[in-house]
Amino acid sequence: MSEQNWSRETSRRTVLKTTAASIAGLSGVSSLAPLGRGAEGSRPQPVSDPEPAPAPAIHIAPDLREFNWPILLGNERDSMADALTGYVDDATVSREQKRTARESLKDIWAEVEIKSKTKPWHVIQKQREKERREKPNTHDSDRRGGQGHKKRQKSQKGGNAKPQIRRDDTTTVYKLKGDKQKVRTVLEDTERTVRQTGAVSVATTQDAESLANLSSVIESGATSSGENEEGSENISPQWKRGTKDKHEGHNYLARWAGKNMNIDDDLSDALFNNAPKPDGWDYDFPKIPERFEDPPTGNDRAHSYAHAWNPLTKIGHADHFLDERMNNAVDHAEESTERYQEVGYAMHFLQDLGNPLHTNMFLEQKLNEWVHYKYERKVAEYLEDGHILTENVENLEGYNPVPDPLPWEGSKWGEHGHQLATFSANYASDFLTIIMEHEGEDPLANSDELVTDTQSVLEKTTTYSMGLIGEIHPLYA
Repeated sequence: MSEQNWSRETSRRTVLKTTAASIAGLSGVSSLAPLGRGAEGSRPQPVSDPEPAPAPAIHIAPDLREFNWPILLGNERDSMADALTGYVDDATVSREQKRTARESLKDIWAEVEIKSKTKPWHVIQKQREKERREKPNTHDSDRRGGQGHKKRQKSQKGGNAKPQIRRDDTTTVYKLKGDKQKVRTVLEDTERTVRQTGAVSVATTQDAESLANLSSVIESGATSSGENEEGSENISPQWKRGTKDKHEGHNYLARWAGKNMNIDDDLSDALFNNAPKPDGWDYDFPKIPERFEDPPTGNDRAHSYAHAWNPLTKIGHADHFLDERMNNAVDHAEESTERYQEVGYAMHFLQDLGNPLHTNMFLEQKLNEWVHYKYERKVAEYLEDGHILTENVENLEGYNPVPDPLPWEGSKWGEHGHQLATFSANYASDFLTIIMEHEGEDPLANSDELVTDTQSVLEKTTTYSMGLIGEIHPLYA
């Protein structure tokens, strides 16, 4: 259903409320894994056994992640093949370039086979934990500041604060079928052909795995067909900053973290006013790891690095800024505006770690920039009073407590962020796939899965933000 066919004030809410109701009916529950709604004035409690979040629908295996997997996925998913072909048809390139791009897609899907298998989500999680343990740790953040990544024990406060896993949920795993070298050869031939047809200008054409030139054609089609609306060049992969009258992002989430925890209004206002500010700061790092690919949006690599952290590669710096700002906060008086100004800054970086676009799939975002533009724009529109997404932010009665790390694990604040990032990164494949497949449509209005994913990450981001307050406010001492 095209978004032109329903009004913003009524129909959008009706569609999404109906979508959520259908999801709830299918799952046999009354809401999408909420922690509960608190009565006004009630004191939220730490969640000792968090309600398991829905499993992501899609998981991309490591061998497939080495390539531009959204394009390769057209071999196995007709919906992706149809969408990519549609974007090529709308591309602002010559007729010859369109023809070459269409033929290249067909060649890739004919020669690069993808296989899929549905597995229990908890089995996939165990495999991922094994990947993490076996992956060499080269990121300098693990040598600076002691942000340890070893297996955690249960917290002394409220049990294990990590999100639990639904053992009966399943996820579809996509992986390559065949030799990776053959895949590279096919992609190299494809890129060479696309480059020869005309002036497709991209930053790099050396890495065939990225299919940079073919992606450029696809992106031009997505942009010309309205996926990347006017003004979206100012939206980076972060919860969009709101205004005084429209609280759509970091300030909205931060204020409700304070309101949910029943702290004074002036402290909640301090959170609201200061949470968006880190997006306006300048960042400079002596060295950014080479494995941190080009920034997902824009040209400011340092800014993207400052607001990201990938739990698999351990690349990014948001966990350090979270730690730094919370340590600054506890140096101020318990209920002072100065303390909650720093907490607002810290919440910004923590909330970034609740956004899957900050914690996974950085290269894929760079190659398909319009995907997160489109998603961020829609979430920003939907975070308003009375909308279904606000039910996973407002009036929550439980929060995720900050863990008590073991001596060698380092910062409790950084570990709090790591736990949230590990949760949100699971949903990045879903986001990218679903949004790309909904060509010319509002994906949130047309995908039950994306609504479920968005509600999951918004609620978890809010309860983790509440956890910062629970750790330092005298009400919860």
